[in-house]
Amino acid sequence: REKNAPGVAASLSGTQPVHVVAMLRLAKLCCTAVVLVVAAICLHGCGCDEDAADTCVATWAGTSGDVCENLKNYVQCIDSTSCCNQEASGVTYKVSIGFALDIINPTCGEKKVTNLC
Repeated sequence: REKNAPGVAASLSGTQPVHVVAMLRLAKLCCTAVVLVVAAICLHGCGCDEDAADTCVATWAGTSGDVCENLKNYVQCIDSTSCCNQEASGVTYKVSIGFALDIINPTCGEKKVTNLC
């Protein structure tokens, strides 16, 4: 190996100057931080869309016809709003859907509805 000229940083890897290696480590750290922030945002989601959940409730309350199909649409609607754990009248949508399923599902036969929350 050749010695480094005076004033030139010693090499950590034998081929890269120290400042280049340090910059690469910093770049890797920054990329990791960005990936972690994006993952946290994706995992957290955007939260409950309360207006959309209110629309789901109003739509379900105003429907007639196949009760089981209407309940299925309501459950899918609430699930799509990300409001399963949101409270309405002191009870979460997940719990209130569970109550509705307990009452209506026995009449649905093969068309039983699953609580997506």
